[in-house]
Amino acid sequence: QKTKTSIMYNANLNYSQLKSQIQNLVSQGLLEKNLNKYTTTTKGYRFLELFAQLNDLLQELSSK
Repeated sequence: QKTKTSIMYNANLNYSQLKSQIQNLVSQGLLEKNLNKYTTTTKGYRFLELFAQLNDLLQELSSK
């Protein structure tokens, strides 16, 4: 669980960018808000896994 401030600093976003991105992630079901903290959903973790796999595949292909 992370607060908006923590996410903002770790992602190197300004507050306006953060609000927009969090709203998008929540509406897509990738994050959920619990009290004043945000948590990655199961769908969000699955997205991250698939993104990492795709990134690895693209790196493999570009190194050939």
